[in-house]
Order: sequence, then structure tokens, then C-alpha cells
Amino acid sequence: MFRDINQAIAFIESQVTGQVDFIEFKEIYNKYKRKHQPFYIHVTGTNGKGSTAKMFSDVLRNANYKVGLFTSPHMEVSNDRVRINNEYISNQNLLNYINDLYTDIIKYNINFFQIYTLIALLYFQDQACEFAIIEVGIGGLYDSTNVIDAKLAIITNISLDHTEKLGKSIKDIAYNKAGIIKDNSFVLTHVEDEVALAEIRKVVSQTNSQLNILGDIESSLEDGERVFMIDGMTYHLENPAIYQVKNAQIVIAAIKHLNSLGYNIAQEILVASLKAFTWSGRYEVINQDPLVILDGAHNIAGIKALIATAPKDALIIFAAMKDKDYQIMLDLLVANFTEVVFVEFNYYRALKASDLIGIKSFESAKSAYAYYLDKYPNKTVIFCGSLYFVSEVSNNRRDIIDTNN
Repeated sequence: MFRDINQAIAFIESQVTGQVDFIEFKEIYNKYKRKHQPFYIHVTGTNGKGSTAKMFSDVLRNANYKVGLFTSPHMEVSNDRVRINNEYISNQNLLNYINDLYTDIIKYNINFFQIYTLIALLYFQDQACEFAIIEVGIGGLYDSTNVIDAKLAIITNISLDHTEKLGKSIKDIAYNKAGIIKDNSFVLTHVEDEVALAEIRKVVSQTNSQLNILGDIESSLEDGERVFMIDGMTYHLENPAIYQVKNAQIVIAAIKHLNSLGYNIAQEILVASLKAFTWSGRYEVINQDPLVILDGAHNIAGIKALIATAPKDALIIFAAMKDKDYQIMLDLLVANFTEVVFVEFNYYRALKASDLIGIKSFESAKSAYAYYLDKYPNKTVIFCGSLYFVSEVSNNRRDIIDTNN
């Protein structure tokens, strides 16, 4: 048991590995789950899960609904994984849940993501949330978040990622992600690959669910904002990233579905919420002169999405996990931007400079940024790659960018 929140969080994050499979985890969850259950919205996909979940929660919150949001990894503090109406779970509440669950965490060796999943779901139930938007960790079918009975399932997109856990083919990965679809639910997706769609359609049929497949729409950049139109209505995103248009399109379709069920989300609230949307580490501007951007493009699809948005003369500071297709990502970055350098960061799965050949490397984000500032004083700098790296940069942005320190 813990009295200090920092000790409690250190304990959670030491639970890197665990022995609890999905069936056993569901039994543990059922032991604790409360009578009140929110309207669950489950979000999976290779990219865009967090952005879509946060964007959706902003709209519902602004429409005066009480909405829980569970995302990962955390970007600022551990508490930011678990929010209600965009307010992080308090240290005291987090400490209480850790202590309440401590005996079973030790008994079953529950891993850190499963611990956070339990805390989030129980917190949203205890606080009587009307909605709870839950982002999966990896995949869907056997992800710990899949203990919920979601009435709305969102599959943002599907490409090859986490192949060691989800399967080596698009078909296998689609099957895994479609595992979040429950009986008689509504399914939204931006998946385009026909092999992946075939797997999704199969599960939709088996569960007697309804599928809505969204197609691409055109957008333009006007005064730094991304602008697009759906059903005669014009929408603006202050975030200029092209990939956020697809996420917004999913949210717009989801709101339309909720309104068809009798909820009341006004069009003006939807428009205003999308325009004001922000999300840490997703094409986030953290400095204006020179322009410095954080983007959690951590797989091939994410890198391609970044390339579609970012200026071609940008300078890239990249870091990645060693279990990703880092060489392909680096090759894409090198082919599309002025210069690319690599940075090591402190995480047990992080890629090391010794694993790479032929790319300039730095021991810290600060030294990499200082190198660019000296060589190209006025060019855009983009920190990208693992969200854990982007989080590290975000939390230390003042020290990294302030070269006088």
C-alpha cells in the first residue's frame, strides 16, 4: 500500500510485463466493475486513435455531457491517461485506486496498461459518466480495454504495425482490430483496404451490427487552418495536419449517429469544438520563431501522413522504438525533408544510435536542436517518432529550445 503518489506511480510503471491473459483479466475486471455503465465508445486503428478520441470527447463535453476519456501513452503526467471532461484524474483518486487494486495487482502480476485500464473504467463508472471514450492499447480483440460492451466502435485505419503481436498480414491485423465490435453496435471506419474491409464486414455480419465506411474528402489550407466541407457544412481545424480531417470526419459521422439515437449535440457546438481542437504531440506547434512542431508519427503510415502535411524544407529530429520498421521510416524521411538526425531517449524499448548506420546521431534532443539552429537558423524543426520521445520533448520543451541554458 502507498501513501505517496510518486511511489505508487513508480510501482505501476515498474509493472512492465505481466502474466494475465485476456480471459483472466476480464474475470478480474468483472470482480470490480460497478453497476453504472456509461455509453462506451471504443476506438482502435493503426493511427489517429488518440486524436479521434480526444476530438470526440471535446464535442461531447462542450455539449454538456459528462464524458470520460482513456488514452495512452501519457504526454505530460501519468494522470492525463484518465480524464473526465478533460480534467485529469486527481493524485488522490489515482492513489486510492492503486491501493484498492494493489492486492490483485501483486497476486496476478497485472501489467501497467491493464492497471490503468482498470483504474479508468472504474473511475468513469464511479463518477457516473454518461459517455466513456476508450482508446485501445494494441489491436482490439485481446486488448485489455475490450472488456467493455461498446455501442459504438471506431476503426480509424489499418496498416502494418505491431506485427509481432497482431499478425504479419493486413488480414490478421484487421481481424484483431475488428474484435472490438460487439453485438448490435454501430461501426465507423476510414479503412480503405479491401482485404481489411472484408474482415470488418465479416465481424459486422456476425454481430448483427451496422457499418458506415467513410470515403476521402478534399481539404484546403486557408490562413493556417485546415478547411473542408461535409453535407454542405464548412468545418475548420486550427491544426493544419491533413490527417486530422479524416479523424474529424469520423467524429462528425459519430455525432450524427448519436443524434439519431436521441442525444442532443448541436451543429454549432460540433463546428466550434472541431475548430478549437488541440492534442499534445499531434502536429503540435510548440514554438513560432523558428517554427518547432511535435508529431507522434511512429510507424510507416504515420510518417507518410506527416510527409503529406509538413513543409519539404523542414528539419527532422527522429527517435523510435527498436521493434518498429525504423529503417523504412528513416528512408522516407530522408527522401522528403532537408535533413534528418536521430536522437536516443530514455525508454527500455528505445532504438539506440548503435543500431543505425549512415545517419547523424545525437545523445539528446537539446543537442540535436542546437545543431539545427546553428546550421539552419530559420527553418522549421519537427521532433517526430515514438510518442514516448515526443512526450519527453514536450515536458522539457523550455530547456530544449532555450539554447541559452
